[in-house]
Amino acid sequence: MAPLERAVRSTKDQEISPTQILPIENRRYIPARLMRRKFHFSELLQSSISQTELALVEMNAGCASKQEIEAMTRSMIRAESIASSRIAGQALVTRRILRAELEMNLVGDTLDQCANEVLSNIHALSYGICQIREGSEITIDLISKIHELITSAKNDAGCFALPSSPDLDELMADLILFCNRDDLPAVAQAAIAQAQLETIRPFAEGNGRTARVLAQLILRRRGLALKVLPPVSLVVANQRKQFKTGHSSNQNVGKCKSTPASSNLNSWIEIFSYSCNKSIAEAMQFQRQLALIERGWRKKLGYVRDDCTIDLLLQRLTGVPVLSVTSAMKIINRNLPVTSAALSLLVSNGILTEINLSARNRAFEAPEIITAFTKMEKTLVN
Repeated sequence: MAPLERAVRSTKDQEISPTQILPIENRRYIPARLMRRKFHFSELLQSSISQTELALVEMNAGCASKQEIEAMTRSMIRAESIASSRIAGQALVTRRILRAELEMNLVGDTLDQCANEVLSNIHALSYGICQIREGSEITIDLISKIHELITSAKNDAGCFALPSSPDLDELMADLILFCNRDDLPAVAQAAIAQAQLETIRPFAEGNGRTARVLAQLILRRRGLALKVLPPVSLVVANQRKQFKTGHSSNQNVGKCKSTPASSNLNSWIEIFSYSCNKSIAEAMQFQRQLALIERGWRKKLGYVRDDCTIDLLLQRLTGVPVLSVTSAMKIINRNLPVTSAALSLLVSNGILTEINLSARNRAFEAPEIITAFTKMEKTLVN
């Protein structure tokens, strides 16, 4: 077989020359193994990566209280998952996702199939960050489980399994070893791993969404996103041309040690680093906006006693802006009468708006939070 870094094979597994042209559906590019490569980052790129990693540390340090961490974690997981689905061709508004999420929590299902696919992304990313701590290992089983969750909304999700072939097995084993390295800048490592998984394409569907979750897990594993992850895909979703160019530029037919190969890889890492940086800046602005909104609510209500039902609801509304009486009771651990009374008070003060979700469950939303979230999304995709 040709050297792996030059290999381009047809679906019939016949070796072809780098200059031979085949229909795109009959070609499969086999990338160089990452553990064989020596990476060289330009001074400008190293500076960009350092700035991004410092920004990640600052964003995570900015969330002090448990409630702030919970609100930002929920919001950023939601933002990243919505944007990842947008890249995959599924564009849905935030309010629709929030309502479907509540419906799923209440009855275990939602009639909104399109929203359900985005919720699968949320579940996969949430599962992944629960499994990974600083220094823990990323495994092939974890990647497979994340992919299973991402594609769970599909009726034929059962057919998506890792196919077996010598090249694929070796490439995935190599990728796992690379993901667990600690000798590269974390941002560069996340970018490279994302591009590599998308290039290997081990699954029939969902490779891009799985790869974007993998990048987040590497940032978490390296200790940069232990509390809050950056919604990188919100920026990438608006740079589809650069995104595709960056990925395809990594598919070098020549040697992976060549200057063009190194330059192309640097270009993709720069796109990823820039996207990280921009998303972090907006996420921090969003965090400040959440604090302002909550202060405004408390000013409108007057004195709010610590740990009372209203206080607990206000703390959690920033992370859960659409809720029902039932879900609110679970979130704040209060009984039905006091929870219902508190929600009614928030409605009468214009903090919550009652919405029609189902006949059996009174549901509410905090429009100021949804507006702030939507503004962050629009800013990042412009």
